Amino acid sequence: MKKKTAKLVLSFLVIITALILPLSGIVKASVVYPEYHPQDIINNEPSYDEVFELIVEGDEARLLSQINFNKYSQLKGIRLARTAILDGSIINLENPIPSLNIINSIVNLASFDLNDYTSVSLASAYVIGDMVENPKIHIGDTLNEEYKLKINNLYGLQTHEKRIDEIAKEIYTQSDGTNMDIVRLVTLYVIEHIEYDINNLYTDLPAYDSIINHEKGVCTHYSGFESRLLNKLGIFAISTGGCSDLKDCMHSGHAWTIAYIDDNWYYIDPTWIDDDESINALKTKDYQSSQMVLSWYMIPANDASSLYATERKPDFTMYNSIPIEYRTSKLSILDKKQEENEQQKESQEAIEPPINNNAIKVPDTGVFTPKKGFTIIGTILYIITTIIAIIFLITKMIRRIFKKHKSNSF
Repeated sequence: MKKKTAKLVLSFLVIITALILPLSGIVKASVVYPEYHPQDIINNEPSYDEVFELIVEGDEARLLSQINFNKYSQLKGIRLARTAILDGSIINLENPIPSLNIINSIVNLASFDLNDYTSVSLASAYVIGDMVENPKIHIGDTLNEEYKLKINNLYGLQTHEKRIDEIAKEIYTQSDGTNMDIVRLVTLYVIEHIEYDINNLYTDLPAYDSIINHEKGVCTHYSGFESRLLNKLGIFAISTGGCSDLKDCMHSGHAWTIAYIDDNWYYIDPTWIDDDESINALKTKDYQSSQMVLSWYMIPANDASSLYATERKPDFTMYNSIPIEYRTSKLSILDKKQEENEQQKESQEAIEPPINNNAIKVPDTGVFTPKKGFTIIGTILYIITTIIAIIFLITKMIRRIFKKHKSNSF
């Protein structure tokens, strides 16, 4: 009798384990929102309560005008990633949603109806068009130098802008006036006036307090200072970055500069060429004497054989999509009249909206998650069956124990 009871208990535990494990998976899966892309919605038309987040990558932005957003009352957020969407008005929302996240993209914020979103976040984003100031906009990592002036507590630029202008003028007077010589002298100034803050003693300060007052910083200070000085001297530059080790991007975040010079994009990493050999190579213009300079200074962005292409993964890969009219510095101290003319031109020009092609159809990518109707019913039946099975087993065990107790009492 004891063996039968032991077997029954063992069977009960096995069945419970077998039932609970998949059930836990169902519960876990139920709180993971499926990600939808525009083509998933257009091709498959999921039910209104399934779409919580819409992911828009690359040229998928052209499909947004085909989506009836009002059908999806559970939509919590839209994420734009690696896209050059220029007109946010094609996102027609009837009811506001919590978030709009713009990552690694180029956008015209003035074309978005900010009343449609509770929060707008920018990360490695470049903003074109009219400047937009709104408390909803969280600028975690904007690539616009002029936007950085608005975040004084983070960058400290308003305090040090006059000194930065003076430094830029000093550099220009030493140069021969050519872009290449300006870049050389800017890079030389940056690496001679910043010492790497290896112990992170100053990284909690506003960036330019650390740079100007203490001459300390990490890669973002180097690349930010390089980019700002270049912009001051009429050269359009962006502080961006990616991984310094493609095998471990999680722990190798790094920053460097992309500069637009003579109709070409170039990578410059002032952090990695901050050594005596590189400084001497820049001073003497003998670039061949430094392997670091050859590897990390003025490298064409389209050079597929460069270490940037083979060993690093840039976060911002949309620079070629920045319209030509925006590839000029708005901070230049060299020609204020030209700057004013450019600003006036930008305010008058209307950005052409994307083509609304209702005939666009794209193949199913497999990202689409099927309708959940049958899955929900199946889950409910599964739970009910499980409860019945447990009750049955418990009842059977109680009866067996009671029967055994009764027989022993006689």
